[in-house]
Amino acid sequence: MKKVFAMLLTLVGMSLVAYTQVFGQSSSFPVSASIPEGSYGATITGIIYKSPTGPDDWTTIGKVDTMTFGELAEISDVNGKKLGVFAPKDNRYYAIDIGISGGGKPTSFPGITIEWYGDTMGLGDRVGATYKLMTWVSATENTETTIGTPQLVNLPAPGAVNSEASYDGHWMRVYVGIITDPALYGFTDSVEAAKHIFTYTTPAGIYSGTLTVRIG
Repeated sequence: MKKVFAMLLTLVGMSLVAYTQVFGQSSSFPVSASIPEGSYGATITGIIYKSPTGPDDWTTIGKVDTMTFGELAEISDVNGKKLGVFAPKDNRYYAIDIGISGGGKPTSFPGITIEWYGDTMGLGDRVGATYKLMTWVSATENTETTIGTPQLVNLPAPGAVNSEASYDGHWMRVYVGIITDPALYGFTDSVEAAKHIFTYTTPAGIYSGTLTVRIG
């Protein structure tokens, strides 16, 4: 019995020694992950205001390929008074998002320009563009910083559009819509302002043009 007990003590002691030796060692386990290289691109989303007095009361009409404002109608103020200015019947405008998709930031910046061409009947003088630098906050929230001031869509885009730094943690958004308040675009003289809105004195017809986001 003493021999058996002694053997058990020996085995327990050896186990403790072995456990102590393993516990004292360290092991390294490499961890890695990769993200594919993304690419710069542009998408257009149609947006409709449900109420002109509620800036957050809007709905989207999804991704589109063309910016169609349709047949315009005379707008009224909050009291129903006609203003003699024509705008989209459903208060629609468009948002062009320019940024990186499909992966991480590419190793090189392709260069981005926005061009207006093919204008008929002076549409570019009556369509405004507002440039925003967007920052992702959550799946349902973004913040935006205005770049410069609202301008005509046919004018050169701000330099930030073609700056690689603008897309470092951000993306560019351009709101495009029919102008109804020329003063917001710096046109305060009544004669000059009339050239940038649709009114009863505007020639009837189909106004058109092409806005191109050129990448690379």
